Amino acid sequence: MTETRNEKRSSRTRTTTVLVVEQNKVARKLHVDFLENEGHKVITVEDWPEAKRMLALDPQNFDLVLLDTTTPQRDGSEIFLFVSSAYPLIRNFLDDGGNVETMPIVVRDSPLVHILQKPYSLLRLHSAIRDITKAYEIQDFLSDLD
Repeated sequence: MTETRNEKRSSRTRTTTVLVVEQNKVARKLHVDFLENEGHKVITVEDWPEAKRMLALDPQNFDLVLLDTTTPQRDGSEIFLFVSSAYPLIRNFLDDGGNVETMPIVVRDSPLVHILQKPYSLLRLHSAIRDITKAYEIQDFLSDLD
């Protein structure tokens, strides 16, 4: 029996669970289709209050948050600061919107934030997630050696 591309990929690497916070239905569907095709587990919500409920239910379930910072309920920087302090095990945010220059320096320069300015290609999203995941795999490996 031959393995599919996704089965081969998932047998080599740990599955990354991504929480996608996106108010645009079409963009949300595009993210889900792409991320699942790349072997990630994806959970989507439309807005920040819904994301906050999901995180409170099971924060260990998420590796990454792909956050549209143009959410009407909260500024993306406020959301990042809240999640990074309340849920430190969620190691990284991919921020796909907002104006980088208006973000507080503590957010903009944080190693936990990877900013993808809209519009971006799916290849760019894939590369960002791969880089983030690889960096944390290396960090985990090195901490296991201690």
